[in-house]
Amino acid sequence: MRCFDWLLDWTNYIYPSCEHIVMYNHSFATPNYEFLHSIEYNREDGVLILTRDANINGFNIGLGHFNVTMYGAIIIFIHENPRLNYPVTKDIDVLRICDELGLNLENIKAHVGQGLISSLGLIVYAYIEFLAKLGENYSNKHSRLSVLFHS
Repeated sequence: MRCFDWLLDWTNYIYPSCEHIVMYNHSFATPNYEFLHSIEYNREDGVLILTRDANINGFNIGLGHFNVTMYGAIIIFIHENPRLNYPVTKDIDVLRICDELGLNLENIKAHVGQGLISSLGLIVYAYIEFLAKLGENYSNKHSRLSVLFHS
């Protein structure tokens, strides 16, 4: 099995519209987003583009790295499942979410791009990574996600 075959198998199972995974050694720009970033999902082409270092660092728990791979998977999940009853997050600013949950907004911007940060994506990310903090700061969002993912 090649190094990232497991990731392709996983994405094909969870995300049927993801047909290809491309891994770069460094941040990249694309025609859709002409700034350096670490993850992008092009739904029309079925391509997930990642960077090696951001992915490796994202899995190093305790080092303060944003898990860009998990965030990307969450964003794809939300796009693949638009009819699920997600909590409403349009009223919450991403800066506020980051401040209250202890996330580094500048780090997230460096990976994702400022205009592409989703408040719903961050809330779901916090549900996975910071469950207790999410419950303290956003109990109604926490409850909605608990019903959604455990029903």
